[in-house]
Order: sequence, then structure tokens, then C-alpha cells
Amino acid sequence: MSKLEELINTLCPNGVEYKSISDLLKLKSLLTVTPSIKVKRNDYYDIGKTPIISQEIEYISGYCDFEDKKIPFGNYICFGDHSEHIKYIDFAFVQGADGLRIIKCNNDLLCLKFIYYAVSNNYVKHNNYERHFKYFVDTIIPIPPIVVQREIVRILDNFTELTAELTAELTARKKQYEYYRNKLLTFKELAE
Repeated sequence: MSKLEELINTLCPNGVEYKSISDLLKLKSLLTVTPSIKVKRNDYYDIGKTPIISQEIEYISGYCDFEDKKIPFGNYICFGDHSEHIKYIDFAFVQGADGLRIIKCNNDLLCLKFIYYAVSNNYVKHNNYERHFKYFVDTIIPIPPIVVQREIVRILDNFTELTAELTAELTARKKQYEYYRNKLLTFKELAE
């Protein structure tokens, strides 16, 4: 029996409770963050002191040289209200333009990264142009005890790291294959 199975059998013998993000916001277990600064796209830098997080697909959209005191170093879930991209952020940042909804945890009974993984797994994209936060907050997720949440995060983080390593290895092998394919199938020297 795995550690996770053991924890679930011990701490959740009757199953786990499910709640919507809306429920967690109403209970103030999660809070929305209203930034004091929103950086316009024209003001993004390629390098700078503070990362800019927007609803775009890029994890970090750019940089700026100022800070937002309302978004200090911490853990956040960022949701693109139009794009429906969900990001987990674990550093201080500044919001880029409009359309980003920022959520943070307000108690020790929730692991925000677990919430991120659960929402990412359960949120159903609508793939149209409208505000989607209303659908995001309707997403229902399991809320096991915090010890179980942390173990699930540990396991998923390990798989994420392994996936990144395999992707890097696969990319390197693809470049190596292309190099040798081009070298072996180029007969310029023989033609001269």
C-alpha cells in the first residue's frame, strides 16, 4: 500500500468532501486579490526586476521595474478570464493589463498548489470569447485533509519534474537525429 493510499484510508475512510471554488471563496478559505497596478502591454520589458503575469499562454509575459505591494512573494493561482489559462505562481509579480483573476489561500487547511492541480484537472474550458471566471468558480474539486493534499502535490510535482526531464532529453535526441540525418544524407562532398 502506498503512502497516499494509507493516508486516504486513515484520514478519509468515508470519502472526501467536494466544494466549488465559489464555496471556498464564500468561506474565505480562498481570497481574490485586487492588484494596485496593471501594466499595459506596451510597457512590458524583456528584462527587469519584477515578472509580469497576464492571461496570455506564456508563463511570464514580460518584466517591469516596480512592485505591487498587494502581490508580495507568495503562492497564487492566476486565471485568464478570457483565455482560460490557469497558472500557479509562487513569487511576487505584477499583473499585466486586464483579464487576470488572482486567488490566494487564506488558511492552513488548504494547500494552494493542490487547489491548482485539482482545478486544472476539473475545469472545463468553454473556448469562446467571454468572461469565464463565473465558470471557473463553479468548478467543483475534492477537499481531502491537508496531509493528503500535500502528498498529492508531492507526487504530481515529481511527475512534473520527470516529464520536464524527459521532454528535455527527447528534444536533445531530436536535434541529434536531425544533425546526423542531415550529415548522412548530404552528399555535396561526393558530387564535387
